[in-house]
This record gives sequence, structure tokens and C-alpha cells, in this order.
Amino acid sequence: MKTVSLFSALLLTFSLNTFAKTSEIETQVAKLGDLAYGYDVFHVGGKTTEEILQNFSMHEYGEVSKLVHKEVQDIAWGDEVDMGTTSADSANAMSEFMISQSEESLENYDEADPEATKIKAQIQKVKKEWPGVIRVLAKARAQFGYTGNGPGYCGVTFATLLVIDTTTGTVYQIYLSQSGEC
Repeated sequence: MKTVSLFSALLLTFSLNTFAKTSEIETQVAKLGDLAYGYDVFHVGGKTTEEILQNFSMHEYGEVSKLVHKEVQDIAWGDEVDMGTTSADSANAMSEFMISQSEESLENYDEADPEATKIKAQIQKVKKEWPGVIRVLAKARAQFGYTGNGPGYCGVTFATLLVIDTTTGTVYQIYLSQSGEC
């Protein structure tokens, strides 16, 4: 009887820890989505980061892509052809691409335009909050990746950040740019 109770208690503890981890990842991804240009959720299944990314590739592209680990300095922001894993440090640094996109959009507004003020405030918010969100995700054991299948304009697609939850087989695609007109 004690063995069954001990087993049940361990199973319950494991289940609660798994739920807490997944819940924390979902919460932090929502924060990233608010800081970025939104996000999408893909429940593709799999147990390892590689298997989950291959399932995501099959879901999105209809084929399994070769996965390539890259750090932020090696990712082509426009027309990236690879997909794969990256480090938490690179996931943190990816905010710089998003900030540069926002700063570039400021060229379309007068300094006093209310939209310019909103963009500047969002840039400051990203600079302040993005690193902490990435740290919490890493602590919750989320894995990070990238793909070049993000929003685009003028025939160029841009890289996105992927957050992978290996507990649930879920990929969260964080958009670092938005589509626009040529």
C-alpha cells in the first residue's frame, strides 16, 4: 500500500511540475508576443527539440528540413533558408532585429506624430522587458530556434524566433517583423 501511495504521490508531483513548466512557458510566450509583432502556436508533437522542429517543418513546409544550429550573428534576417536551434543568448539578441525594424518604421512619421511616440515607447519596453522574459523561458527549460518563414514584403521573408516546449510538443513562432508594402 505504501508503494502505491508513494508512486501516486510521485506521479502527481511530476504532473504538477510539468503543468507549471508549460503554464510558465505559455505565459512568457504571450509576453514576447505582446513585445513583438505577435505569435502563432503549433501543436506538432514530439519529445525532443529536433523531433518537434522536424514535425513543425513538415506541418509548415510539407517536408522535413535539415536542422542547422545557428547563433544570432549567423542568421540571415532576410531570406534565411535554414531552420534550427539557437541559444538563449541568441534568442535574447534577436530583439535587436525587431528594434531595428521598428526604428526604420519611424522614418515614415514626423517626430511629433502620435504613432511615432507609440513606436518609441514600444522600443523602450522591448529593451527593458525582453531579456527578462527570455531568462524566465530558459529557466522553465524552453528551447529556442529560428526559421526564415516569417512575415515579409517586397518578396523577402524575415527570420522569426521559435520557442519550443518539449513537454507538450509545441512550437511558438514569435514574429520579429511585420509584413508591409513595397
